[in-house]
Amino acid sequence: MEKPEKEYGKLSLDQFKSLTNELPEIRNQMQELPKLIQSTSKDKINEILDRGFYWANVYEFPFHEQLALLICALGRATKLHEAALSNDPTQAAIDMFKNDEGIGKINHLFHKF
Repeated sequence: MEKPEKEYGKLSLDQFKSLTNELPEIRNQMQELPKLIQSTSKDKINEILDRGFYWANVYEFPFHEQLALLICALGRATKLHEAALSNDPTQAAIDMFKNDEGIGKINHLFHKF
């Protein structure tokens, strides 16, 4: 399986532009998250998190491990593995995240329960 040549390491110019176009939305969601958490009832938060889950342990992990935990917690590990096996893993992962509202919108986590 031949991998496509990319201008920016693992990104083509179109992929790079696509990701940079998402940055304002990511920033908005980052600003929205604390408000969303504060406005969510404690019961709802407890529904989302498993009992006995302590964030402090996660902060000790390197970022890539935190990201891996998030992917697993969102139930997307199999999809990401399939993307990794594709001819263009970067594009497959971009498409996966772009087409999945469960990942693309943080407030989905709080409304799915």
